Amino acid sequence: MLFTIIGVVGISANTLVIYIITKYNEMKTPTNHYIVSLAVADLSFLIFCSPFTAYMFATTSWTLGRNMCKFVFYVMQVTVDASCFSMTSLSVDRYFAIVHPIASINFRTPRSAVVISAVIWTVALLISSPLAVNFDLVYVEWHSQNTYCMERWSSLYGQMAYWISIMVVTYVLPLAVASWSCMRVVQQLWGSNAVYPGIEQLPFQFRQKALRKKRKVCLMIVAMALMFAICWLPNHVIILWQVLDPKGFPRDFSMHSVKIFAVTLTYLQSALNPILYVFLGEAFRKNLRKECPCMFRSGRVGSNREAGTGAGTGVRPSAASRPLELGAPACSPARLSGHQQPVVPANPNRIDLELRPISHSTNRPSSPVSSSSKQRPLVMPKASTSMFIRRRGSCCNPAINLKMARVQPAIVTSKV
Repeated sequence: MLFTIIGVVGISANTLVIYIITKYNEMKTPTNHYIVSLAVADLSFLIFCSPFTAYMFATTSWTLGRNMCKFVFYVMQVTVDASCFSMTSLSVDRYFAIVHPIASINFRTPRSAVVISAVIWTVALLISSPLAVNFDLVYVEWHSQNTYCMERWSSLYGQMAYWISIMVVTYVLPLAVASWSCMRVVQQLWGSNAVYPGIEQLPFQFRQKALRKKRKVCLMIVAMALMFAICWLPNHVIILWQVLDPKGFPRDFSMHSVKIFAVTLTYLQSALNPILYVFLGEAFRKNLRKECPCMFRSGRVGSNREAGTGAGTGVRPSAASRPLELGAPACSPARLSGHQQPVVPANPNRIDLELRPISHSTNRPSSPVSSSSKQRPLVMPKASTSMFIRRRGSCCNPAINLKMARVQPAIVTSKV
């Protein structure tokens, strides 16, 4: 029953992750390509391995034949290796993106992430091939003839060397690399002089927002590394114990229960990874809300941060009561016809900017110059800081463009 719950939740969640990342173009980043590779590995692990593992623990004999015996355990090891390598690549990618964002901008591209993911799966297929050769059916006479799907190595030392190498390559090294990468990222984002390169010149609120976003991604990587270390440690210890000391390895009911617990942890890790994406990935959560609105509270239309001038209601004032939007064409139908636009929901990617001349209401007596048509310039005060302006794209390119603008002193001529 537990295997069924973990399998259903993990398969559904990983499928949803793959669907959302591949559907939305803004999600196709180098980091998300590694997440897709990891989700594919977890999905394959749950589909091909979870039912057969539950079948082996529930029965005392393998009845699916020699080919399925070789295929199941080969695919199981391939998906495990690909998952470990994808998690390692994800942590290294975050290290370069946060610690060396400028130096890594040329090789941290979606194309390079796809190539690295293909290399990961190729290596996983190759290093798992010995299991496809050495797994076979073993017939044991105990009260009745039982058939087991087990390893049959020609050399005990070859078996020991293989599993020690697998543990080092797929557990020790990935965990060491991920731990080192996470430690450097934590120092960069949470240190006493926490700063993210490239945002030093931004206003304080934008620096804090960028740091919060990077910290959420960092927390996701740290949580994934911790889950990987905890969930796979018991299984690796049992395998090494069984290989290094086959005669002293206990084969009683207690050890059988421990093996079930260790294997269950490995499946649990594959099911929990996509849940971390939902809770700690802001962009993923936003697109998930579009696809599955029933998963979120229907009454929550928008927050104060998303509502713009709607004050948390998610509704913007009409076009007649607000200034002209930046990037809006001057010959729009609403402006030509003089009709008001309908009230639309807030767009968090747009702000309004209105420049008004400073009025000078004084009671000084009028001068002869004031009655003439002579004009003189009024200089608007210069802004002391920069600001981010999100401008809507044109009708042909609806993508949102992030522009950096500085409010310059405006020269306004008026009659005085």
